[in-house]
Amino acid sequence: MCLPLSVLLSTRNRADILRRTLVCLCRQEISSKWELIVVDNDSHDDTPMVLSDIAERLPLVRLCEPQPGKSGSLNRALSHARGKLIVFTDDDVRPDPNWLIELERAFLEHNDARVFCGPIIPLFPENTPKWLSDTPFAGPAFAQFNPSLPEGYLPQPLLPFGPNFAVTADALGAMRFRPDLGAGFEQNIFMGEDTELLMRLRSSERFVFVPTASVGHYIRPEQLALPWLFERAFVHGRSMIHIGKKPTSFMPELRTDEFEASRRVEAQRFHVGALLNYFYGQIYQLSRTGQATDMLERTVTSLPWFGDREMLSRSALEWLSTNRSHLPRKARAGFCADARSS
Repeated sequence: MCLPLSVLLSTRNRADILRRTLVCLCRQEISSKWELIVVDNDSHDDTPMVLSDIAERLPLVRLCEPQPGKSGSLNRALSHARGKLIVFTDDDVRPDPNWLIELERAFLEHNDARVFCGPIIPLFPENTPKWLSDTPFAGPAFAQFNPSLPEGYLPQPLLPFGPNFAVTADALGAMRFRPDLGAGFEQNIFMGEDTELLMRLRSSERFVFVPTASVGHYIRPEQLALPWLFERAFVHGRSMIHIGKKPTSFMPELRTDEFEASRRVEAQRFHVGALLNYFYGQIYQLSRTGQATDMLERTVTSLPWFGDREMLSRSALEWLSTNRSHLPRKARAGFCADARSS
């Protein structure tokens, strides 16, 4: 039996976070029939209990995927989905009560579109510094997506993120997430499974931005630590090469005029560190496949970095420790001095 909407999410070992999201989904003000497909990706915590506790309050379909990896989990969910509109989200969101109503309305009104998306607003822990919540890297770091646009076609090259987009079942067809993506960046494995799928859809489908279909995205305290953020930047750089095969040396502008002097230094340090690790992620991935890295290495050289190892992610540091030829000349002395003193 076909349904108007299927909502899909994957979860792994985040029972408390999942519970909060499921409670929010219980508040959806939608009269159409829908299903919520939750794939337990081999959790070893209380996830099964959380799903059992809430099963009577939601149109829940429970699935299990023993192989770790978000792509495989979502592909399993897609094989069971019955909705005309397939809505993708994550296990750490707070959707507005009218989230599904607004996505369904847009789907019915925009007959020439097949992909729909809404704002993703990071929900930061209390006392998060403004320079970090407003960083130009809030997209890849926190899945922030909130363009100042009215409802209508999403202009190129904008793409939404995994916590909030929907695709018609007929547009998806047999299209699936790539299994080599989405296993978890903490293990230095490629991320960007949603970006890659959306890039394929972007080549043939119109996207509609629905500003009234919003979700909040909970940011955990550990996600604000610089080592976590720098590691994510490095793997993001690797993943963009793995997906698109082409390097990019974009330099997002940092505005520090609104910060007091002490915060300006912190903001600048993070900005340079995020760029450094993103570019080194690309250089690392290109070098593994024998491709030229000259353009990106010139970009790294232009950064105000003088070898401070604390500005490198764990993965970048490990690689550069045995591949020092990729270091800018101005950074080599500081990098080697830090190594001798550690």
